[in-house]
Amino acid sequence: MQIPRYNLPVIILTFVLTLGILLGGRWAYQEFGVIGPLQKKLAEVPSVKEATVVPKETDTVIQIELGQVESLQTSYREITKLLPKQEGFSLEIRDQRNPYLFRLWRENRLVLEEAAVLGNLTEMQALLEHNLGQSQLDSWLLEADRENLYLQFHAGDHYLYEIIPRYHPNINEP
Repeated sequence: MQIPRYNLPVIILTFVLTLGILLGGRWAYQEFGVIGPLQKKLAEVPSVKEATVVPKETDTVIQIELGQVESLQTSYREITKLLPKQEGFSLEIRDQRNPYLFRLWRENRLVLEEAAVLGNLTEMQALLEHNLGQSQLDSWLLEADRENLYLQFHAGDHYLYEIIPRYHPNINEP
């Protein structure tokens, strides 16, 4: 009886080539079938100055730099309509904040976070009007829907955008 002899270099070469083709195919699919078209669609949104899609090991980060917008909520909805429905995508909104706008955000963040959890939106609006009444903002806007609170501050060429997720407790939770 004869034992078959394996040609080890051919086996290794075949494995490496197959792995290379599979990884190259996956990269090409991601780059030309997912990332490229997504970046192109996002760049067509009028409020988007720049869109970058960054694949990471656990998810794909979509970084959006917005210009000055009238309604952060409207822009956010336009952007999220274009995103894939599957899990594994996270969205980062970039703005042109300065230290003054960031300080105002930090000083009023607790009011917004409390309203996001408790739902006391009219109280929050009154507190923000009081807190921001003496500020040096050109304008500010707070909008809400079932999922988020949308806050925007504008001062000169600088603007700050924050999206605060609202908490909706499940009635069936213990």
